[in-house]
Amino acid sequence: MHCASTGLTLRAVTRSFGKGRDLLVIEGIPLISCPHCGESWFSAQTMHEIEGIKRLRKSVAVKRAVPVATAETKKLNFGGRWHTDMTFSEEPVLGTCLYSRESPTVGGDTIWSNQMQAFDALSPGMQRLLEGLTVMHSAKRSYGPQGTYADDDLKSMRIAVSEAALKEQAHPCVRTHPEHGRKILFINWVYAIRFAEMTEEESAPLMEFLNRHSQRPEFQIRFRWTSGTLTLWDNRSTQHLAVNDYAGQRRVMDRVTIAGDKPFLRV
Repeated sequence: MHCASTGLTLRAVTRSFGKGRDLLVIEGIPLISCPHCGESWFSAQTMHEIEGIKRLRKSVAVKRAVPVATAETKKLNFGGRWHTDMTFSEEPVLGTCLYSRESPTVGGDTIWSNQMQAFDALSPGMQRLLEGLTVMHSAKRSYGPQGTYADDDLKSMRIAVSEAALKEQAHPCVRTHPEHGRKILFINWVYAIRFAEMTEEESAPLMEFLNRHSQRPEFQIRFRWTSGTLTLWDNRSTQHLAVNDYAGQRRVMDRVTIAGDKPFLRV
């Protein structure tokens, strides 16, 4: 869909993603410069002016975009394992907006996986088992003192590492989508660390199965970035992965997250 007022193209990505409701792609968004500091960001107001996403107006808390960058010399990239954003929070983000400032000439794609389809593909017995389980989420593997980003390999980003990341947050293993009621498998490699009342070691076999199941190719869609493209996705029903295959090139993004609510399961 082309928006006459902004000159932008809005493309609903429908393959595997439920009539485009979970992933939107907007092409050709320009950066705007701040008259005070001179820094350039994509315009949140521009997002609101596009007819197809005006419904986000009330739920988007406009914040300064967070840079997400990988320098040419770094081997570690940000978001390089399957995850759902910020599930270690009591109220994980509803959705994420990611804008490409600079894309590699080859590589650097993002892959999303539909977790409603992942749940639907499980056997009825496994679905019933998971509906009775609670999962403990934590940021310790990424942002704890011994976490992935405790290393200084990502100097192109400002990442805070602290003891606070050791905190655990309980969420249902299966959550209900608050808008249309579908059930969602709500685990991920990075932040879901164990089942409630179990150790990590005891939880590992089932966690391993669920994480591998959640990223099956038939649930996925892969997106090739170009500079000036913005994607918006439903963080409640998807996982995503930044493919780390662009050694020697820069990948620079701005990210804005949309405030969410507490996950729940409606039986």
